[in-house]
Amino acid sequence: MKIFLPLLGFLFSIQAFSQNTSFVRLMVNDSSDHAQSAFQLSSGDYFLLFNTNSSGQGKKDFGVTRTDGLGNVKWSYTYGKSNNDSATQMKPTSDGGAIVCGYSEGSLNDKDGFVSKVASDGTLQWSRSFKTDSSEQIFDVIQSFAGDYYACGYSKVDS
Repeated sequence: MKIFLPLLGFLFSIQAFSQNTSFVRLMVNDSSDHAQSAFQLSSGDYFLLFNTNSSGQGKKDFGVTRTDGLGNVKWSYTYGKSNNDSATQMKPTSDGGAIVCGYSEGSLNDKDGFVSKVASDGTLQWSRSFKTDSSEQIFDVIQSFAGDYYACGYSKVDS
């Protein structure tokens, strides 16, 4: 009986935490691509955030892909400037788009934080950079109920 109870608890925990898989897709352009963040819209579509070296925009860029509920790609775009641009987080916005944050590397290897707004059709609506004489990175961003955006990160001050 002592062995049966722990085994029953283990079997129950497996059943309680197992989830059904909606779809599995491999979406890779280059061996250096990596997924960073994802969320599902109320429509069932998914937004996927990734960083890539294969886009041709510059060195390293970030991209957003929108799929339907089965993982079929509706659109996929990359965004970036001439130097390395790396996204760290993406969150949904009230208009069905996404807000993305991260950092861009300058010519002197300093980093400037950014927040970019991507529309529901993949259009880059706007992008804001945060730069000082030091190095900044933005790690998370949200949209408030009032529609404002709040970002957090850090600024490295050289002494």
